[in-house]
Amino acid sequence: MDLVLGTHASANVSSLKGIGTSINLWTFLASIVPANIIKAFSDNNLLSVIFFAIVLGLGLGAYGPAKAKPLLNLFDIWIEALYKSLISLSSCHRLGFSASLPTMSAVLVPAS
Repeated sequence: MDLVLGTHASANVSSLKGIGTSINLWTFLASIVPANIIKAFSDNNLLSVIFFAIVLGLGLGAYGPAKAKPLLNLFDIWIEALYKSLISLSSCHRLGFSASLPTMSAVLVPAS
């Protein structure tokens, strides 16, 4: 079975047949628990990362606010550093766009 999308585009969807029946519930639940959190981040396994964040938050909550304060301060410093770097990048991208305007106008405006 082929799905025709346009004049030159087509997609073969026969490989998707039966994909919903091949997933086992226990296998799916076991794949949520990460064996290695760094690998879960690098593989973009979002469910494993969310599971790790929930477990870490529950653990910090059970540890108590007084004892968890150093780690929470580290997270605050980390997020502030990320915000500062994003602000720096967003201010620099304006300069790059402004510098590329003469080149773009030379390409987009035909010579008379």
